[in-house]
Amino acid sequence: MIQKLKPIICFAAVLLFCTQMLAAQTSATNAVTQGRFTTDVDNYMDVNDWADVELNKWLGYLKMESIDNLSDWQGGLALKLSKLYVGFFYKGQFNSGSNFEGDITYTYQDNSIASKSGQMDLANLNPVNGLWTTAAMNSRITHSNFYSILVGMGDHGIKFSVNDRLRTTDIPYVYTEADRVIGGENIPADSEGKYWYRTGDVTPKIEWGTAKPMELGKFSAKPSASLALAVSYNNWGLDLQDSDGNVISIDNFGTATGTAITPIFGVATGDLLLWSGDWGNFYFGASDEFKLQINNEGNGKELPWENKLEPFVSFSYQPSENMGLGAKLTLPVYLGWNGTTGTFIGVGAKGTGVTRPAPLADDDLLPVLAVGFQLKGAYFESIAAKYSIVNKLVCNFGIGVNLPSYLYSGNYNYDDRDGDPEKVVIAKDNYSHKWAKHSQWLQRVSGGLALYLTPKVVFDAAYVYDGDSDLQFLISVKH
Repeated sequence: MIQKLKPIICFAAVLLFCTQMLAAQTSATNAVTQGRFTTDVDNYMDVNDWADVELNKWLGYLKMESIDNLSDWQGGLALKLSKLYVGFFYKGQFNSGSNFEGDITYTYQDNSIASKSGQMDLANLNPVNGLWTTAAMNSRITHSNFYSILVGMGDHGIKFSVNDRLRTTDIPYVYTEADRVIGGENIPADSEGKYWYRTGDVTPKIEWGTAKPMELGKFSAKPSASLALAVSYNNWGLDLQDSDGNVISIDNFGTATGTAITPIFGVATGDLLLWSGDWGNFYFGASDEFKLQINNEGNGKELPWENKLEPFVSFSYQPSENMGLGAKLTLPVYLGWNGTTGTFIGVGAKGTGVTRPAPLADDDLLPVLAVGFQLKGAYFESIAAKYSIVNKLVCNFGIGVNLPSYLYSGNYNYDDRDGDPEKVVIAKDNYSHKWAKHSQWLQRVSGGLALYLTPKVVFDAAYVYDGDSDLQFLISVKH
C-alpha cells in the first residue's frame, strides 16, 4: 500500500512546498516541465549531455517558438561520424521591420542645381546622439540570431556559438543645404551621402564540458566552463561628399555611450548527487558568471564588473518508468560595481554594474522554484490496452514560482586630500536595503503533450501561460 501511495505523497509534498513559498535550446517538453525533463532535442547540443543521445546516423528537429510570431524559429541537426559527433543549431528571429529610405529632390535652374529638398535634411539630425527628430526616421531592421556548432569526441564536448542581436538603420539619401557641425565635424553646404546607425551586440562564445562524470571529492559531476566576448554597439555615422567631391566620414564608435567590449567568464559544477533513496534523488550545485565591461573613451576608462553566483538544489522522483516528478530551487546572488562609486550585492536582484550587453528577454533575476510533472499514457493500462495510441503519449505539466529578492547598494566616495595618503577619507552614502517581489508570484504555468509516432519521430507541443498565452510546436526525427 505504501509503495502505491509514494507517487501521490511525493507529488503532494512538492505542491505543498510550492504553495508555502507562494505564501511566504529547448524542447516543448523541457519548456512545459520548467526544465525538469529533457528529450534528445535538449541534450544534443549540450557540452555535457550530447553523449546521452542515442542515434545511428543523424537527428534533426524544427521548432516554432511562438504561434504569435511566425518569424521566430529554432532548429538543429546532429551527425554521428564514426568516433566524431557534430551538432548544429540555429535559433532566431529573421529580419523584421523597415528602413526609412529617404529621398532627395533636385530643383534645376540654368542647367545647375538651384536647391535640394527631401525628408532627410541633416537639419533634422541631432548632432550629438545621431538620432532623427522624427521617430519614423529612426526605424530599424531588427533580428536576433544565435548560431552554434558542437564537436564531441571521447569524453569531451566543445561548442562554438555566436549570438547576433544587432539592430540597424541604413538611409542611403541624406543631404544638407547649409554648413553644419555634426559629431564634431564641419559639414559644408550642399553635401550629400548616406547615414547609418547600429545598436545591439554580437557575442562569440566557446564552451567546454565533460560527457563523463568527474570525481569532485566524494561527489561526481559533469563540470563545464565558458568564455564569451560581447561587442556592444550604439553608434552612428555619415559617409558624405561635398560639392567638390571631397569625402567626409563620421563614425562615433570611439565616443558613443553604450559601445563596449565585455569578456564573460563562466563555470558550472553540474548536478552533484547529495542523497539517493526510495523517495527520490536530491542534487545540489552552482554556476558562476563574471562580466567585465571595457568601455570606450567616451565612457571613461572605468571597468564596471558584476558576478552572478547561482547555487541550486533539485529533487527528482520516478516511481515507475511511466511517471516522474522534479523540482528545482535556484537562488541567484549578484555582486558588482558600476565603475565609479556604486556597489551592490543582491539575492535575486542586482544594481547597476555591467550595462551592456542588455540581458535577453527571458532572463529572470528573481529566485525561482520550478516544478515539473510527467505522466506517460502507458500509466493508464486499461485505456492503453484498448487504444494503442495512448502508449505513444506523454503528458507534461509544470509551474514556476517567483520568490522575493533582496538588494543592498551604496556609494563609496574616496577623497584624497592634497595627495596626503594619511588624509584619505572613505565616505559611504546613499546606501539602502531593499526587499522586493515580482508583480506576479506565479511566473509560469504550462502543459503539453508529446506524441511518439515512432521511437524516432516525435511531435512535441506546449501551452505556456506567463501573463500571456502561447503555443509552441516541435517535430524531431532521428536515424
